[in-house]
Amino acid sequence: MSETAPFPLMTVSVKASWVDFNGHMNDAAYAEAFSEALMVMTDHLGLDAVGRKSTGHTIYTIAMMIRYLHEASEGSSLQLSGRILESDDKRIRVWAELHHAEDGTLLATTEQLFLCVDQSGASPKASRWPQPFAQRLKELTAEHAGLPVPKGAGDGIRIKRESN
Repeated sequence: MSETAPFPLMTVSVKASWVDFNGHMNDAAYAEAFSEALMVMTDHLGLDAVGRKSTGHTIYTIAMMIRYLHEASEGSSLQLSGRILESDDKRIRVWAELHHAEDGTLLATTEQLFLCVDQSGASPKASRWPQPFAQRLKELTAEHAGLPVPKGAGDGIRIKRESN
């Protein structure tokens, strides 16, 4: 955990199926680990299986950026932590970090944008957050607003070019 992502979400070990031909965790496995961890956050806010069933609302990921910083090998213990960067009445922008659980090395980060989707009608559609999720989200967003902005948040992808 760090000062930019101080809220523990889960601990997991690198599975054999997550290791690629290079002998380390593959890119899709990072996405899987981050996805599972961030669902812990939304569950905590009340949009868990019971909340989704009772409101007909769920979360869709509409953007995801992963930054790979260091390798993780099979059996390594990983600690995932996160926080909310910002939210509005239909979206949440979140940040999560993946650290080596034993030595604390930051292995990867992700920034994701989630959209609230109402699945109760004939077809899914973007919707406002249902209560009590909306109130909990507002409170947690305010709590996280005072945290330092993580390095790389909002940067996207680019190739640095030398100016002539």
